[in-house]
Amino acid sequence: MKYIHIELQFIETNEVIPQGQLGITLEDYFNGKYVPLNEKQSAFLESHPEITPVEAFLMVTSPSQEEIFQQRKRDKLYQVFKYDHSEAVNVFFVNEVPLWLNKNSRASLFTTLAAYKTANKEVITLWTSGNNPMPITLTLSSFESLLMSLEIYAKECYDKTSEHKANISKIETIEELVAYDHTLGYPEKLRVQI
Repeated sequence: MKYIHIELQFIETNEVIPQGQLGITLEDYFNGKYVPLNEKQSAFLESHPEITPVEAFLMVTSPSQEEIFQQRKRDKLYQVFKYDHSEAVNVFFVNEVPLWLNKNSRASLFTTLAAYKTANKEVITLWTSGNNPMPITLTLSSFESLLMSLEIYAKECYDKTSEHKANISKIETIEELVAYDHTLGYPEKLRVQI
């Protein structure tokens, strides 16, 4: 596999790059990580052996500073996407057990809640994920409160992610882009004790 690295330029190795040193974006490259080249990028490098790692990554010869800046903006937006889909955001805790319910699951559970109410059920069970799922039994009122709180948390996270994307789209210098912290401002994680 071929990689680009800011100090080593190009490196070809079959060794596994340690997780903390592996990147996927041009921003990662500028931060000193090994970034693998895909087949098209590798082919571009082979047909242009004199190019720089940035040119290989972008698949253009002599990219302008604007092209590099725009790619780094796309990379920053990708970092926002990754962060928004990570456990740094997508987690809540019931009795300190981490859980997450995506939008479709939450919508389905609102329907389930209505059905349980109609059937005069008093409790509902959530299950943790993973190889060894554990039940978490809640009263319907506790469950409804949890779902409402979780929906508010998810909406506030969505709003913060959208705000970060809007802010990044307005950035005009590489210095501002590098300094921009896309992890700030998310709401405190929801914690429930039952």
